[in-house]
Amino acid sequence: MPFYWRTLEPEQGKPRYTADSPYEYRRPPTDPVVAYMESRGVNINGHAIIYGMRRWAHPTWMPEDRKAMEPLFEKHVKELAERYAGRVQRWDVVNESIDQANRGLMPDDYTFKTFVWADKYFPSTVRFNSNDNNIYAGLNMHRRYVEIVRNLIDRGARVDCVGVQMHIYSPSMATAIANGADILTPAVNREALDCLSGAERPIHVSEVTVCAPDATETGLAIQAEITRNLYRLWFSHSSVMGITWWNLVDGGAAPGEPSFSGLYDKDMNPKPAYDALDRLINHQWKTRLTLKAEAKKPVAFRGFKGRYRVSYTDASGAAQSAEFHLVHDGDGLSGG
Repeated sequence: MPFYWRTLEPEQGKPRYTADSPYEYRRPPTDPVVAYMESRGVNINGHAIIYGMRRWAHPTWMPEDRKAMEPLFEKHVKELAERYAGRVQRWDVVNESIDQANRGLMPDDYTFKTFVWADKYFPSTVRFNSNDNNIYAGLNMHRRYVEIVRNLIDRGARVDCVGVQMHIYSPSMATAIANGADILTPAVNREALDCLSGAERPIHVSEVTVCAPDATETGLAIQAEITRNLYRLWFSHSSVMGITWWNLVDGGAAPGEPSFSGLYDKDMNPKPAYDALDRLINHQWKTRLTLKAEAKKPVAFRGFKGRYRVSYTDASGAAQSAEFHLVHDGDGLSGG
């Protein structure tokens, strides 16, 4: 969910947290969104505490002075931590900091300092992400990214996850991929993920855009197939801890981005890409099975990690149910 400082606090000292805040395109007030997600048990990735690009990130009232910015940056981190504490489970602490020379004036060493401030003010249960790069950016960029993350860690910053983006913005790019172009092949994806694994942190595929070539039946089928193939590959990689789709509805992307990149159309009807992900996430990647227990022997199974509900009949013939969280091999229920 968006926490872009520029639109979160357009007037200094008057942040847009509450539901009665003025309207901003693509930037809803944050309190009601957090409450909505909490009511449905959905965890949240906050994007981003600091984004080093003045066009999208800095409020217009930000001073043009590195030293004057620094206490404002720390104050901003502290306020987000105090307001949301552990209610937002993950934060992109910094966003797109590699190419800072072309993105505008920032405090000296702001990436490291922002991680230090976040660690100071947020609860230890909150996970901190770095977010940058694009999967098809090339190995040189990925290596540079790994060097930056490892340098942050070596200096004492708590970096829990490494975020990498994957945007297919162009309808022509989607068509080229469908025609077999050597752009986002399995080899390209694995090479990028293997390289980023060198940071020795879980990888979050943190911003995903898959544009359809057009709104025809064929165009929507291409979007769905690319989406399905990419998600299956990412899910299969041992370093990937999560995937975040970026623009949910057609026409809701940033200015200049494609109109056909949503999982829903403009009337909120699910598209084939939505159905493809639903089949993967809610069916193929779930474990459902019925087993028959043998006397005095454990019941074992092979399944996906996650929360399980078990229903069974005990020795007296009574129906029972229990839940457990499968995180490591051997997790389950004991006794009884």
